[in-house]
Amino acid sequence: MYKRSLLVAVTVWALLITVGGEVFVHPACAYVTGDQVDTYDVGEVVDQLLLGFAHWSNASGDPHPDLYDDIADLSDSVGDHNTVFTTTPYSEWDPVSEQYGHSHWPFTLDPNNVMSFVMTAPAAGQYVVAFQGLFHSSGQYFLEYQKGSQWIAMPQLGAGGGYQTLLFCFVIDTDPGQTQIPMRIYSKGYKLGIGGFILAKLLEDPFAGSPTSGIPHGNAMFDANEAAAIWARTTGNSFLYSRYQGVKNESNAASQLASGTFNNLPGYSATEYTGKLLGNTLLSELDGDTNRRDQAIQLLNKCVGWADFRTRGRLRHGDLLRAMAIAYDHLYQYLTPTQRDNIRRKIDREAREMTISYMTMNQWALRNRVANWGPVTHSALLAAGLALRNESAYAQQYLDWGKQHCKNYLDTGLTASGSCREAYGSYYAYALVTLTPAAVMLKNLTGEDLLEYDSAVIQKTVPYSVYMLAPMRDGFANFDDVNFGYIMSPIAPVSCVAVYKQDPLAQWLVRNYAGEDSGRTFWPGWRRTSRIWEQLWYDPNIPVESPEISTRMSLAAAFTEDGVPGKARWGSGDIILRTGFESKDDIAFFMQCGDTGGFHGHPDQGSFILDAYNGHLASHVGLNGRYGSAGNEWVHGQTSSSVVLIDGKGQTDDHRWGNGRQRRDGIVEEFFHDPTIGDYVLANTKIAYDDGNNPVDKADRHVLFVRKPNRQGYFVIADDIQSSTPGTHDYSWLLHSSNWHSVVLGVNGQFRIVDSSSTYNGQASKFEGREGQLQVVFATPQNPNMQIISGETTVKGYTTFPPYVKSTYSADRGLFVTLLYPESTRLG
Repeated sequence: MYKRSLLVAVTVWALLITVGGEVFVHPACAYVTGDQVDTYDVGEVVDQLLLGFAHWSNASGDPHPDLYDDIADLSDSVGDHNTVFTTTPYSEWDPVSEQYGHSHWPFTLDPNNVMSFVMTAPAAGQYVVAFQGLFHSSGQYFLEYQKGSQWIAMPQLGAGGGYQTLLFCFVIDTDPGQTQIPMRIYSKGYKLGIGGFILAKLLEDPFAGSPTSGIPHGNAMFDANEAAAIWARTTGNSFLYSRYQGVKNESNAASQLASGTFNNLPGYSATEYTGKLLGNTLLSELDGDTNRRDQAIQLLNKCVGWADFRTRGRLRHGDLLRAMAIAYDHLYQYLTPTQRDNIRRKIDREAREMTISYMTMNQWALRNRVANWGPVTHSALLAAGLALRNESAYAQQYLDWGKQHCKNYLDTGLTASGSCREAYGSYYAYALVTLTPAAVMLKNLTGEDLLEYDSAVIQKTVPYSVYMLAPMRDGFANFDDVNFGYIMSPIAPVSCVAVYKQDPLAQWLVRNYAGEDSGRTFWPGWRRTSRIWEQLWYDPNIPVESPEISTRMSLAAAFTEDGVPGKARWGSGDIILRTGFESKDDIAFFMQCGDTGGFHGHPDQGSFILDAYNGHLASHVGLNGRYGSAGNEWVHGQTSSSVVLIDGKGQTDDHRWGNGRQRRDGIVEEFFHDPTIGDYVLANTKIAYDDGNNPVDKADRHVLFVRKPNRQGYFVIADDIQSSTPGTHDYSWLLHSSNWHSVVLGVNGQFRIVDSSSTYNGQASKFEGREGQLQVVFATPQNPNMQIISGETTVKGYTTFPPYVKSTYSADRGLFVTLLYPESTRLG
């Protein structure tokens, strides 16, 4: 039996307790060194107790069934307990900060309390009980279980310093005939955050008795015939061959391997590592370069020596596990028997840890059906199960778990019409660029096609992606935590749809954003793995269909379907009004007003982006600094979007939640489109103000787009907002411009966003020709107090952000009627 340390070191002595006059010692002390078992030993799960969201949503009387655990709420399965739920819907008690707020531990056992519950085993024998918790070093934590008529004490639990997240596995014995196993857990001195418990069989070796020969490998991403076809089209097309040279060069890991750089893997270098591992693996399968194949084998063997992928972050854990699974399958025939055994055991170990972690901690980031965390990590479990099929005794468990939770994301993270509910162009792209390779792997190895799942919902994202493409084709509309441009493009999954579904509209997008019609000299996207998929999936021979003639497209779209609580699906609320798709002089108006599930939303219901005449005019700021930085705090604040403020206060800045009309949401109540006359939208943003403790009687934004010939037009925006607090208030209308423009204030309620020769944050403009400008005229009020805000002191004294225009007047009702007229200095 493999008895390596699990994830943490724990006290090696057994806690002695007295029950009924007798002293009992945890029996695993004589069975397993250190009283813990390795994740290798945790086999099939026979019972699971979920806490967290799955529990409190029901037990707390939450009237809105949530979307965090298989859609529907679960019943109260905890049993008798003397604690209370210190959580309220969408606001969790954080035991670290001792206050309500964002926390990954939604179930908290209060100090000096005990929770009792019962788990069920199918028969007498030895099992493993596993759970994860948030422990404090100054507290005392005890777990007990009942064997027959006696209570057995497990070793005392503890942390090394402060609060630590720890995962524990203990061996327990049941008496003959005993199937009900009562358990108790105590928290003395400090709160204890818990996600849940699992009861599993004790497994000696997941590979014992499993066939390890005759298993077909080398087909995860393509078989030999497909590899030959990919290589033929690569060498037969100068554009594609030049891209291949670029991907091959950046995959070269010779210097890092020689210098020992990859002996350890801190932080985000996991992204570089996975790109080099997959690049060398897959490209060597195409071109037969044995030197690159040797590099790939060296990199794959490096993974075996890294003790714990999880310490590099859960997302990196998923990236590494997925890359290992794909590389193991394709390199299998070139590995020695010892290398195969070491690698498959490493894949199994990491997949086992991830599975146990998910099952014992109902963490929003891991089980949320909207956030990118789900598909990034669950697609890794799907890939691990496929790579170890018929080799590990529990490969099917990984495969089933990963596949189900990837489907959960497709059910809820994507709307029925193909829009996404979390940060398009970045986090949505990260989700799909990890899910689609696993879907291809599943199709190649089992025949099941996730690309066809739920009426081909992945393929339905293609029109949405075309709508979101900026006219200059240098990026996509960037609401939420998304930096405009090349950061993480969604083009790889679109490439997958283009080649596997022979989709001509997808092919248009690929060619115009990344391919031969893009004008780029490299594949877009900063993730190396994205560029590898684009290399493999781009086929220049697929026919192209222009969106201007496609029956799947029109000049305007509203992604506004409204779901039933507990059943999904809500629309993203994205509204797109355009004059066309083929010219950089096209006008494109993007507005967001809907359900914004996930972590990365901003207080911007009804905010808009406006591109026109080869320029980005009205813009959204985006990420603006790493998470936790002052810049990122500012973009989640109330002045960072083009909305209306009341006495300086706007919509809720609680960006961390939003499911089913709960917080920071909006509703598009009217949408009208006529390709010759114009378009009308009514956006109701009242929910976002009310949930921001800024109650309003109404908060409506009316948008009228008047279409003119030759791809021209202008906008009339009418805002009607009224505070629920009677009396006169200062109402402020905000407009954020592009980083690369300046603002000229006029008189009588006019200002202009114009070309600027200056730089922003020391950078010159990357993208635009600075030919577009925007005239803004207020009809009502006629003379607001207009200011250019460029030095506002914000959270943590932060003052560096793109300047914006703030137009204010005092009244008992905020009524703004504004004309936005885009112009071109080139066209006149």
